[in-house]
Amino acid sequence: MSRIISILLLFVLLISCEKDGPIPSSYPAKTLQDYYDLNVSGDVSIDVWIHAGNHPSFTNRVADDPVLIRFFRPEEASNITLFINDSIKFPDSLALYRQSNQEFETEAGGLFGTFRLSYPKSNHARLVRIGMKQNDSILISDPITIRPNEFSTNTKNASNVSVETTADGRASFEWNGSFDGAGNNLVMLTNSGGSRFCAVETTDGSFLFHNLRNVATDFTPDLYDPRLKEGQSYTLEIFMTDNAGWMRNYRSVDFKMDSTTIQSFD
Repeated sequence: MSRIISILLLFVLLISCEKDGPIPSSYPAKTLQDYYDLNVSGDVSIDVWIHAGNHPSFTNRVADDPVLIRFFRPEEASNITLFINDSIKFPDSLALYRQSNQEFETEAGGLFGTFRLSYPKSNHARLVRIGMKQNDSILISDPITIRPNEFSTNTKNASNVSVETTADGRASFEWNGSFDGAGNNLVMLTNSGGSRFCAVETTDGSFLFHNLRNVATDFTPDLYDPRLKEGQSYTLEIFMTDNAGWMRNYRSVDFKMDSTTIQSFD
């Protein structure tokens, strides 16, 4: 009798132990490897434009987060997540990138997103990568090294900025930085209403508005023959970024469209 009871109990136990179901798509990814494993259902590509810097102008005075990480937001991008790796010796190990709870802000009408970070307490460099979904694809950025607060690597001011405009609304922008290495320069223009209407990336130390011949990336391709308007005010921003994705120099200058003079900013 006891044997029959034991068999019945074993049978009840077996039927009550169902296999785990599939992990739901909303299951939180704890590392970049988890993010990859949980979301991949199509193509995976290293295709997220990203750079970072720590210029004083980037500091969020409320949270005191001086490191700015900017990324380009493609259309239909979702599940955008920042991952941090404290071990810079292993930049390609997805399992070492832990998920951050940081939320990003949008700028330029949603064209870009920005994360803000504080300096690491250990004062050692860290690596960051961004992951996002676009339709059925996974996009991951190259690793970017987040520098500690050190004078030699802090983002410095770009200098000798000049603005020369023409009567037909064209403009020539030139600038100098603190390093001579190859890199990419993000140039952005904002009008007096606060709308950032032009964003391009060039390897040159100048930009002729709006000539795309020497532009590596055009983030505002919908612009058609844009012109500046005489007498109106604009803001020019220049982000000089090295090939490792770190902003070496930054400058923001306000100017008024005046085709009769060359405006210089030391």
